[in-house]
Parts: sequence; C-alpha cells; structure tokens
Amino acid sequence: MDSDDETKQLLLEIREGQKKFFDAWQQAYQDSLEKQARADQFVRRTRRTGWLWPAVCVLLILAIAYGLPSMLASRLCGRSRARGQSHLAQMRHFEALTWLERNPNESALASNRFGATAKALDFVKMLYERGAVGVYVANVRDDPARIEAEKGPYADVLIVALPQDKEERAALFSIHASEAAGQRASKEADHGQNELFFWWD
Repeated sequence: MDSDDETKQLLLEIREGQKKFFDAWQQAYQDSLEKQARADQFVRRTRRTGWLWPAVCVLLILAIAYGLPSMLASRLCGRSRARGQSHLAQMRHFEALTWLERNPNESALASNRFGATAKALDFVKMLYERGAVGVYVANVRDDPARIEAEKGPYADVLIVALPQDKEERAALFSIHASEAAGQRASKEADHGQNELFFWWD
C-alpha cells in the first residue's frame, strides 16, 4: 500500500471515530433531556399535590383520635378477624374442655366472668352444644410464678371455631353478643368468618 492509500485509510478511520463519538454524545444528550423532562414533570406533579400531604396527616391524626377507641372496644368484645385471618394460627391455644378439666387452678378462665373453673367448663360445654366445631383457650399465662401462686395456668380468651350451619352460627353469635354486652362493647356480625373471639376483662 502506497502513502496515498495509507493516508486515505487513516482519514477514513478518523472520520469513523468522529462519527461514533458524535453518535454517542448525541445519545447521551438525548438521554439527559429525557431525564430532565421527567424531573420537571415530577416537580410539577409534586407542586400540584403539595397540599395533599398535610391533609393526609390531618386525616391520620383524626383517625387515631376518634378511631382508636372503637378499635379497642372491638378488641375487647372479641371482634373476630375477617375470613382467612385466623387467631388460632397466630396464638398459642389448647382445646378448652381438656385444658380446663386438667387444670388445678380453681379460677382458670376469666375469673371476673366465671369465677370458679367449673362455671367456665359449663360455658364451654354449652358452646359445643350450640354447634361450635371447636373451643380453645388462648392468651394462656403459665409462668412459674403464676403456677406457684394459683396452682395452675390461667387464660382470659376463648376462640370458637364456627360451623357452617346457619342456625348454629346464629346461636353462637347470639351468645357472643350477650358476652359483648357484658363488656359494654358492640356485638359481632356474621360475615362468613371461621372464628369468634371471646375476651373478658
């Protein structure tokens, strides 16, 4: 290859390099324009909705101030969770009849409500008679100090597994409503849930 051919080849390579550099720069510039446009759009959207966050904060404060008491009342009267959310799956529990019959604590369940364990046993048997699929004690306190002082564990929660039969469900919800009234709390409606949650102060 003579010197003229070498010169032409070198010029072609330089031009190709320049073209590649220009194309890369142009792409980078276009990308920067797109990013800037997105940033400007975000700023405009934030300005338009800037009032929204203070409003959300106010609503949250009002919800806490006025919604929390009713939520606690629902918890106290044993509001059961929606279908698919199981107290039994999340709480340590024991079948109530067996637990009470074997418990030497003279007031093993909700002593403010039942007093003697025998009365709590009668209540559990009545739930079964009305159609409960299962009755379980939960929120069990079985620390050594309590066992030593009361001769056995103590619980203040019953979880009732509900049947499918409408009449049996209605009977159990009626019992729950009566217990809720004793706690000065609202009764539970039947939404197709699988459990009822009884809690006594």
